Amino acid sequence: MYALPGELVLSDVHREVFQPARQSSETKTVLSRFQFSIILDGTTEDEEEKSGPDKDRFDEDGDLIVIRRQEKIMTEVIKIEHMMSTEVSRVGLQHILELGSGTGITSILLASTNVAGIFCTDTGSDVLIQCQKNISSNTHLTSRDREMTPEAESKVLVRELDWTHDSLNEDTQNAFHWRQNDKELMQQVKFIVAADVIYDDNLTDAFFRILQKLMKENHIQRAFIALEKRINFSLDDLDVSSPAHDHFLQWVEVLKKTEGFDCRQMKTSFPKRFNYTRTKQLELWQITFSHVRIESEEVHPGN
Repeated sequence: MYALPGELVLSDVHREVFQPARQSSETKTVLSRFQFSIILDGTTEDEEEKSGPDKDRFDEDGDLIVIRRQEKIMTEVIKIEHMMSTEVSRVGLQHILELGSGTGITSILLASTNVAGIFCTDTGSDVLIQCQKNISSNTHLTSRDREMTPEAESKVLVRELDWTHDSLNEDTQNAFHWRQNDKELMQQVKFIVAADVIYDDNLTDAFFRILQKLMKENHIQRAFIALEKRINFSLDDLDVSSPAHDHFLQWVEVLKKTEGFDCRQMKTSFPKRFNYTRTKQLELWQITFSHVRIESEEVHPGN
Protein backbone atom coordinates (compact mmCIF):
# COMPACT_ATOMS: atom_id res chain seq x y z
CA MET A 1 0.00 0.00 0.00
CA TYR A 2 1.54 3.31 -1.10
CA ALA A 3 0.13 6.71 -0.28
CA LEU A 4 -1.16 8.84 -3.13
CA PRO A 5 -0.08 12.52 -3.20
CA GLY A 6 -2.53 14.63 -1.21
CA GLU A 7 -4.46 11.59 0.03
CA LEU A 8 -6.28 12.36 3.29
CA VAL A 9 -6.62 10.30 6.44
CA LEU A 10 -9.58 11.18 8.67
CA SER A 11 -8.95 11.35 12.39
CA ASP A 12 -11.05 9.03 14.58
CA VAL A 13 -9.37 10.19 17.76
CA HIS A 14 -12.41 12.24 18.83
CA ARG A 15 -15.17 9.68 18.23
CA GLU A 16 -15.53 8.12 21.67
CA VAL A 17 -14.29 10.83 24.01
CA PHE A 18 -16.38 11.68 27.04
CA GLN A 19 -16.81 15.29 25.88
CA PRO A 20 -17.46 16.49 22.33
CA ALA A 21 -14.46 17.86 20.46
CA ARG A 22 -14.28 21.66 20.45
CA GLN A 23 -13.15 23.23 17.18
CA SER A 24 -10.84 26.23 16.90
CA SER A 25 -11.51 28.63 14.04
CA GLU A 26 -7.99 30.08 14.28
CA THR A 27 -5.85 26.93 14.17
CA LYS A 28 -8.30 24.70 12.27
CA THR A 29 -7.80 22.05 14.92
CA VAL A 30 -10.15 20.44 17.43
CA LEU A 31 -9.63 19.87 21.14
CA SER A 32 -10.67 16.47 22.47
CA ARG A 33 -10.71 15.40 26.12
CA PHE A 34 -9.94 11.77 26.97
CA GLN A 35 -10.94 10.33 30.32
CA PHE A 36 -9.13 7.30 31.71
CA SER A 37 -8.74 5.58 35.06
CA ILE A 38 -5.66 4.75 37.12
CA ILE A 39 -5.61 2.04 39.80
CA LEU A 40 -3.82 3.42 42.85
CA ASP A 41 -1.66 1.41 45.21
CA GLY A 42 -3.60 -0.04 48.13
CA THR A 43 -7.26 -0.83 48.59
CA THR A 44 -10.23 0.34 50.60
CA GLU A 45 -12.36 -1.78 52.83
CA ASP A 46 -15.96 -2.61 52.02
CA GLU A 47 -18.48 -0.94 54.33
CA GLU A 48 -19.54 -4.37 55.58
CA GLU A 49 -15.96 -5.14 56.57
CA LYS A 50 -15.69 -1.87 58.49
CA SER A 51 -18.53 -2.97 60.74
CA GLY A 52 -16.13 -5.24 62.62
CA PRO A 53 -15.59 -8.97 63.15
CA ASP A 54 -18.48 -9.42 65.58
CA LYS A 55 -21.24 -8.48 63.12
CA ASP A 56 -23.17 -11.39 61.60
CA ARG A 57 -22.12 -11.68 57.96
CA PHE A 58 -24.98 -13.80 56.68
CA ASP A 59 -27.92 -12.79 54.54
CA GLU A 60 -31.57 -13.48 55.36
CA ASP A 61 -31.30 -16.94 53.78
CA GLY A 62 -28.37 -17.85 55.97
CA ASP A 63 -25.78 -17.60 53.20
CA LEU A 64 -22.38 -16.18 54.00
CA ILE A 65 -21.81 -12.66 52.69
CA VAL A 66 -18.46 -12.56 50.90
CA ILE A 67 -16.55 -9.38 51.67
CA ARG A 68 -14.58 -8.09 48.69
CA ARG A 69 -11.80 -5.59 48.78
CA GLN A 70 -12.23 -2.69 46.42
CA GLU A 71 -9.67 -0.95 44.24
CA LYS A 72 -8.90 2.75 44.59
CA ILE A 73 -9.42 4.23 41.16
CA MET A 74 -8.54 7.79 40.17
CA THR A 75 -9.95 9.39 37.04
CA GLU A 76 -7.68 11.61 34.94
CA VAL A 77 -8.17 13.64 31.77
CA ILE A 78 -5.82 14.18 28.82
CA LYS A 79 -6.45 17.14 26.51
CA ILE A 80 -5.31 16.59 22.93
CA GLU A 81 -5.41 19.12 20.11
CA HIS A 82 -5.41 17.58 16.65
CA MET A 83 -6.47 17.98 13.05
CA MET A 84 -9.69 16.35 11.84
CA SER A 85 -7.94 15.16 8.68
CA THR A 86 -4.36 15.09 7.47
CA GLU A 87 -2.48 14.27 4.30
CA VAL A 88 -0.95 10.81 4.57
CA SER A 89 2.51 12.31 4.10
CA ARG A 90 1.96 14.42 7.25
CA VAL A 91 0.20 11.88 9.48
CA GLY A 92 1.74 11.75 12.95
CA LEU A 93 3.88 8.69 12.54
CA GLN A 94 2.16 7.38 15.05
CA HIS A 95 10.99 6.00 25.76
CA ILE A 96 10.97 4.81 27.43
CA LEU A 97 11.34 5.85 23.67
CA GLU A 98 8.21 6.36 21.59
CA LEU A 99 8.46 6.20 17.81
CA GLY A 100 5.91 8.09 15.72
CA SER A 101 4.28 9.91 18.61
CA GLY A 102 1.87 12.04 16.55
CA THR A 103 -0.28 13.98 19.03
CA GLY A 104 1.77 12.67 21.96
CA ILE A 105 -1.13 10.95 23.72
CA THR A 106 0.78 7.70 24.32
CA SER A 107 3.75 9.53 25.86
CA ILE A 108 1.40 11.61 28.01
CA LEU A 109 -0.26 8.47 29.33
CA LEU A 110 3.10 6.83 29.99
CA ALA A 111 4.18 9.93 31.90
CA SER A 112 1.32 9.35 34.35
CA THR A 113 3.04 6.12 35.43
CA ASN A 114 6.14 5.66 37.53
CA VAL A 115 8.73 6.20 34.77
CA ALA A 116 11.90 8.27 34.91
CA GLY A 117 11.53 9.89 31.50
CA ILE A 118 10.19 9.54 27.97
CA PHE A 119 11.57 10.49 24.57
CA CYS A 120 8.55 11.45 22.50
CA THR A 121 9.69 11.40 18.86
CA ASP A 122 8.33 12.16 15.42
CA THR A 123 9.34 14.24 12.42
CA GLY A 124 8.16 17.57 10.98
CA SER A 125 8.09 20.87 12.85
CA ASP A 126 4.30 21.21 12.70
CA VAL A 127 3.78 17.74 14.20
CA LEU A 128 6.39 18.29 16.91
CA ILE A 129 5.10 21.76 17.85
CA GLN A 130 1.59 20.36 18.24
CA CYS A 131 2.93 17.44 20.24
CA GLN A 132 4.81 19.76 22.60
CA LYS A 133 1.68 21.87 23.01
CA ASN A 134 -0.34 18.82 24.03
CA ILE A 135 2.31 17.76 26.55
CA SER A 136 2.35 21.26 28.04
CA SER A 137 -1.47 21.18 28.26
CA ASN A 138 -1.28 18.09 30.47
CA THR A 139 1.32 19.07 33.06
CA HIS A 140 -0.81 17.41 35.74
CA LEU A 141 0.36 14.14 34.15
CA THR A 142 3.65 14.97 32.44
CA SER A 143 5.57 17.03 35.02
CA ARG A 144 7.83 15.26 37.47
CA ASP A 145 6.17 16.80 40.52
CA ARG A 146 2.69 17.17 39.03
CA GLU A 147 3.12 20.95 39.08
CA MET A 148 0.75 22.76 36.73
CA THR A 149 3.18 25.59 35.92
CA PRO A 150 5.09 26.43 32.73
CA GLU A 151 8.36 26.04 34.64
CA ALA A 152 7.59 22.51 35.83
CA GLU A 153 10.16 19.98 34.66
CA SER A 154 8.55 17.53 32.28
CA LYS A 155 9.15 13.81 32.12
CA VAL A 156 8.55 14.00 28.38
CA LEU A 157 11.23 15.26 26.00
CA VAL A 158 10.01 15.95 22.46
CA ARG A 159 12.69 15.20 19.88
CA GLU A 160 12.80 14.88 16.09
CA LEU A 161 13.57 11.40 14.82
CA ASP A 162 13.29 10.85 11.08
CA TRP A 163 13.19 7.12 10.34
CA THR A 164 14.76 7.63 6.92
CA HIS A 165 17.97 9.10 8.41
CA ASP A 166 20.68 7.06 10.07
CA SER A 167 21.51 9.56 12.80
CA LEU A 168 19.74 11.71 15.37
CA ASN A 169 19.00 15.31 14.40
CA GLU A 170 21.74 17.44 16.01
CA ASP A 171 20.96 20.68 14.16
CA THR A 172 20.92 23.29 16.92
CA GLN A 173 18.69 25.50 14.76
CA ASN A 174 15.98 22.88 15.24
CA ALA A 175 14.08 23.40 18.48
CA PHE A 176 13.67 19.63 18.79
CA HIS A 177 17.28 18.61 18.13
CA TRP A 178 19.03 15.98 20.25
CA ARG A 179 21.31 17.27 23.01
CA GLN A 180 24.49 15.61 24.24
CA ASN A 181 22.77 14.62 27.47
CA ASP A 182 20.01 12.93 25.45
CA LYS A 183 22.51 10.46 24.02
CA GLU A 184 23.57 9.50 27.51
CA LEU A 185 19.95 9.09 28.58
CA MET A 186 19.31 6.89 25.52
CA GLN A 187 21.61 4.31 27.09
CA GLN A 188 19.08 4.06 29.94
CA VAL A 189 16.07 3.42 27.69
CA LYS A 190 14.52 0.05 28.52
CA PHE A 191 11.54 -0.03 26.16
CA ILE A 192 10.46 1.24 22.76
CA VAL A 193 6.76 1.77 22.08
CA ALA A 194 4.91 2.57 18.87
CA ALA A 195 1.17 2.88 18.27
CA ASP A 196 -0.70 2.99 14.96
CA VAL A 197 2.35 3.48 12.75
CA ILE A 198 1.70 0.61 10.33
CA TYR A 199 -0.26 1.90 7.32
CA ASP A 200 2.27 2.56 4.53
CA ASP A 201 4.81 0.06 3.19
CA ASN A 202 7.62 2.60 2.75
CA LEU A 203 7.18 3.87 6.30
CA THR A 204 6.96 0.31 7.63
CA ASP A 205 10.30 -0.47 5.96
CA ALA A 206 11.84 2.65 7.51
CA PHE A 207 10.29 1.84 10.89
CA PHE A 208 11.78 -1.64 11.11
CA ARG A 209 15.18 -0.45 9.94
CA ILE A 210 15.36 2.29 12.60
CA LEU A 211 13.92 -0.10 15.20
CA GLN A 212 16.73 -2.61 14.60
CA LYS A 213 19.35 0.14 14.66
CA LEU A 214 18.10 1.67 17.92
CA MET A 215 17.76 -1.66 19.71
CA LYS A 216 21.23 -2.80 18.65
CA GLU A 217 23.12 0.43 19.31
CA ASN A 218 21.45 1.18 22.64
CA HIS A 219 21.03 -2.41 23.84
CA ILE A 220 17.27 -1.93 24.16
CA GLN A 221 15.80 -5.32 24.93
CA ARG A 222 12.09 -4.87 24.35
CA ALA A 223 9.71 -3.06 22.00
CA PHE A 224 5.90 -2.99 21.94
CA ILE A 225 3.93 -2.24 18.78
CA ALA A 226 0.17 -1.65 18.79
CA LEU A 227 -1.62 -1.64 15.46
CA GLU A 228 -4.99 -2.15 13.85
CA LYS A 229 -5.31 -4.63 11.02
CA ARG A 230 -7.09 -2.37 8.56
CA ILE A 231 -9.26 -4.29 6.11
CA ASN A 232 -9.67 -2.80 2.61
CA PHE A 233 -11.61 -3.84 -0.48
CA SER A 234 -9.33 -4.26 -3.48
CA LEU A 235 -10.74 -3.42 -6.91
CA ASP A 236 -7.91 -5.38 -8.50
CA ASP A 237 -8.79 -8.62 -6.70
CA LEU A 238 -12.45 -7.85 -5.94
CA ASP A 239 -11.78 -9.10 -2.44
CA VAL A 240 -11.00 -7.80 1.03
CA SER A 241 -7.39 -7.68 2.15
CA SER A 242 -5.00 -5.92 4.50
CA PRO A 243 -1.86 -5.18 2.48
CA ALA A 244 -0.26 -2.96 5.13
CA HIS A 245 -0.70 -5.69 7.74
CA ASP A 246 0.65 -8.32 5.35
CA HIS A 247 3.77 -6.24 4.82
CA PHE A 248 4.14 -5.88 8.58
CA LEU A 249 3.99 -9.67 8.97
CA GLN A 250 6.73 -10.04 6.36
CA TRP A 251 8.95 -7.96 8.58
CA VAL A 252 7.98 -10.03 11.60
CA GLU A 253 9.19 -13.15 9.81
CA VAL A 254 12.42 -11.39 8.84
CA LEU A 255 13.14 -10.42 12.45
CA LYS A 256 12.42 -13.94 13.66
CA LYS A 257 15.24 -15.10 11.39
CA THR A 258 17.57 -12.28 12.43
CA GLU A 259 20.13 -13.16 15.06
CA GLY A 260 19.22 -11.76 18.47
CA PHE A 261 15.60 -10.87 17.66
CA ASP A 262 12.30 -12.53 18.48
CA CYS A 263 8.67 -11.47 17.85
CA ARG A 264 5.39 -12.65 19.27
CA GLN A 265 1.81 -11.46 19.26
CA MET A 266 0.38 -10.73 22.69
CA LYS A 267 -3.15 -11.09 24.01
CA THR A 268 -5.33 -7.97 23.95
CA SER A 269 -7.70 -9.08 26.71
CA PHE A 270 -6.11 -6.69 29.21
CA PRO A 271 -8.46 -4.29 31.09
CA LYS A 272 -9.52 -1.09 29.33
CA ARG A 273 -8.75 2.21 31.03
CA PHE A 274 -10.13 4.42 28.27
CA ASN A 275 -13.71 4.54 27.10
CA TYR A 276 -13.53 3.03 23.62
CA THR A 277 -14.76 0.09 21.57
CA ARG A 278 -11.95 -2.44 21.23
CA THR A 279 -11.95 -3.74 17.70
CA LYS A 280 -11.16 -7.38 17.01
CA GLN A 281 -8.52 -6.15 14.57
CA LEU A 282 -6.45 -4.61 17.38
CA GLU A 283 -3.07 -6.30 17.72
CA LEU A 284 -0.21 -5.93 20.20
CA TRP A 285 3.24 -7.26 19.32
CA GLN A 286 6.34 -7.64 21.44
CA ILE A 287 9.80 -7.61 19.89
CA THR A 288 12.72 -8.67 22.04
CA PHE A 289 16.41 -8.31 21.38
CA SER A 290 19.26 -10.14 23.07
CA HIS A 291 22.54 -8.35 22.44
CA VAL A 292 24.87 -10.67 20.55
CA ARG A 293 27.66 -10.05 18.10
CA ILE A 294 25.96 -9.55 14.74
CA GLU A 295 28.09 -10.92 11.93
CA SER A 296 25.55 -10.80 9.10
CA GLU A 297 24.33 -7.72 7.28
CA GLU A 298 20.99 -6.15 8.14
CA VAL A 299 18.20 -7.89 6.25
CA HIS A 300 14.77 -6.81 5.08
CA PRO A 301 11.90 -8.34 3.05
CA GLY A 302 13.17 -9.38 -0.33
CA ASN A 303 16.69 -10.33 0.79
